[in-house]
Amino acid sequence: MDIFNPDHDLCLANGSASFVPPATARQFGQDCSAIMEYVLPDVSPHKVWGWDRIVLGRLLKSGADPSQLPSEAYLDTVRELSHRRYALSCREYVFSKIGNPGFLCDIAPYEAMTMDSIISTVNEYADALLKAPWSGSGKGIRKVRPDSWTASDRGWCAKMLDRQGSVMVERRQKVALDFSLQFRMTPDRLLFEGFAIFETQGCAYNANLLASNGHILGLLSAYSETKDILRVRDLVGEYLETAFLGRYRGVLGVDMFFSEEGLLAPCIEINVRNNMGMVSRLVYDRLASEYAGGFCAGASGRAGASVCAGDFGRSGAGLSAGFPDGQLKMRVLNASSPEQLRSSLAGARTILAGGGPDALHAVAIF
Repeated sequence: MDIFNPDHDLCLANGSASFVPPATARQFGQDCSAIMEYVLPDVSPHKVWGWDRIVLGRLLKSGADPSQLPSEAYLDTVRELSHRRYALSCREYVFSKIGNPGFLCDIAPYEAMTMDSIISTVNEYADALLKAPWSGSGKGIRKVRPDSWTASDRGWCAKMLDRQGSVMVERRQKVALDFSLQFRMTPDRLLFEGFAIFETQGCAYNANLLASNGHILGLLSAYSETKDILRVRDLVGEYLETAFLGRYRGVLGVDMFFSEEGLLAPCIEINVRNNMGMVSRLVYDRLASEYAGGFCAGASGRAGASVCAGDFGRSGAGLSAGFPDGQLKMRVLNASSPEQLRSSLAGARTILAGGGPDALHAVAIF
């Protein structure tokens, strides 16, 4: 059985095996289940977006053999490794290993255990992001300044301290380009699967670029030297092997960004699950050789499944950086069912002016 459970991060944040995810999240998972065709194989007979106690319960209720499922102890480890303090630790490892970190952006993440330490850190940073220790896809994040604290902000912090034990505080930066490193952890080694570029709206995930690894690395190298990017990739891999090898099996996505000053901020978040960066990598790699075009799957309406289009080069929004003006033009298709979504992912195509395989660009929104 394959399960797309986009409520995985909510389940980890709650931590209870009896937690009931919102109906909208469950419906979205059902409507877009076709996405699981583009997810790497799982170690068990069941392919799951992210492992947690809720999805384990679903499988057990469906009659799955317990011996073929992860243990509760393993799920506890997955939850532990999903805590944002591991991203903080990864960042510290990278900074410690690079002798001249002048190309790195220091967001100075700090795990605050009390309200007083949250407030003092925000006062020090002047412009800060507050993050719940367990959260993902842009949820559980608040933007605060010393002069803009609200009762809602204080209440949220108090709730996080009570429920999750801490609040992560970061120095807020203006982001020029978001990207991620995609890895796969096997029982005995870590494999690098590729790069992914994504865009956000506010703090929430919005889209991924479909392009070859070489093309994406070229876009990243416009901000920093290629050797520095690859050095950070290798150091992140070293950290993951040290902290995760033998404890986790599956996909790991490490989010990063370049600031408007062109500095690289490593290890913003570690997604201990499948993620859209890996999906975009696999979709491109599978379909690029077959079609001379791009693919765009988008969330719209109640079902949350449609194929959309846009002219990002001309609009100057999101993923336009590095593209000639007006290069990206896509045909609009609609998908109102998982079957149509599957068909669209396999057959949507766009014609790019003068583009070869490395000029294959598109946006995948789920």
